[in-house]
Amino acid sequence: MTKQVSIRSERAHALAVKLAQRHGKSITALIEEALAEKDARDEAAIEERRARWRAALEPVQSHVRDNGIRFDAEDLYGEDGLPA
Repeated sequence: MTKQVSIRSERAHALAVKLAQRHGKSITALIEEALAEKDARDEAAIEERRARWRAALEPVQSHVRDNGIRFDAEDLYGEDGLPA
C-alpha cells in the first residue's frame, strides 16, 4: 500500500525539488534520508538526556544503597491517602 504525504508549503516544496535535483535523488528518497537523519539526532539527544539523569541520580542511589535506606510506596502517602 502506497502512503502519500502532501507538501503544502511552497518553500518546502521548492527546497525539496532543489535538493533532489542537486543530489540526483527523488524527493521521496531525499525526504526519507532527512527524516532518518532527524530521527537519529533525536535518539542521540534522548540518550544523552538519559545519561545526564543517570549521572545526576547516581550519588542519590549510592547513598540510599550504602546506608541501607528502604521505603515502600505507602511511605509516599499520608494517612489520608494523599501524597505526603
